[in-house]
Amino acid sequence: MRTQERPKKKVAARCPWNPGLNAPAEAAQGVTETRMLHGAGITDHPAVLALRPYKAYVKGMGKKRILFIDDEDLLQEAIYELLTEMGYEVKVEETGEEAIRTFTEHPQEFDLVLTDLMMLDMMGDEIARRIRSIRPGMPVVVMTGTPDNLPRSKAEAAGVCKVLGKPLTKAELREGLRGPLSRDC
Repeated sequence: MRTQERPKKKVAARCPWNPGLNAPAEAAQGVTETRMLHGAGITDHPAVLALRPYKAYVKGMGKKRILFIDDEDLLQEAIYELLTEMGYEVKVEETGEEAIRTFTEHPQEFDLVLTDLMMLDMMGDEIARRIRSIRPGMPVVVMTGTPDNLPRSKAEAAGVCKVLGKPLTKAELREGLRGPLSRDC
């Protein structure tokens, strides 16, 4: 399986409302980086950073692999960074069709599918239904900014393990994936 490589930028500080604007290292003394995710700031507080970092390993199981599907570039990049920081190996696809093709070719290479609900080519619940028809029992987590668009009964019928609301923090994403990755869904 080939993962999408995203080079890590060595930046002293990022401007929260314009991620392309970076501050020089001298100006970043004592600055906390804030990431914007659909308008909500995700701040890594020093007290949180001091905690032992969570790694996506289960004793004897190795690194967990996630197929992540979203058609929004900014969200792709933000979630990709969060997932890799948590220790996951991530393959990013931009459309439901690309994701289904990738999953069909390599169904045993993924431990979880994380998808947006509303995309141009296919809804997240349809992706879940098709993924689980290829590999029954595969954990699928759906993210949505509009949870009312996916009622619990429809999510369960499609085989969705968990629905995460957007915007979400790193901690919410971590907790939202733990259960499904341990097959608790």
